[in-house]
Amino acid sequence: MWVTSGEPFVSPQVVQKNENKSRQKREQIDKVQAELEKQTHVMRQMAGRRMNKQTTGVYKAVKNPECPVVKEGY
Repeated sequence: MWVTSGEPFVSPQVVQKNENKSRQKREQIDKVQAELEKQTHVMRQMAGRRMNKQTTGVYKAVKNPECPVVKEGY
């Protein structure tokens, strides 16, 4: 027995076509998100390398009365 509520019938081909479209769209979004994650990972690695290379320098005592301390290594 088939009972309808007045809604139009949707053919299985249309449903399959819509599912394929949504699957393709999800795959595209997943690819873009994966690429974005790769790029953010690379940027974090680069930032970490820059931070590791930066040094504050070392203060060194000098026997000069006008400038008794010199900063080296920055």
